[in-house]
Amino acid sequence: MSFVECFIMGFFIGAFIMSFAMLFWPNSKESI
Repeated sequence: MSFVECFIMGFFIGAFIMSFAMLFWPNSKESI
């Protein structure tokens, strides 16, 4: 995998984890 592909994959995985964090811990949006 190239650096750009790794960066994009990491970005999507991070967004996926953030969406789950917002789902399970609604009061965590104040600590973005």
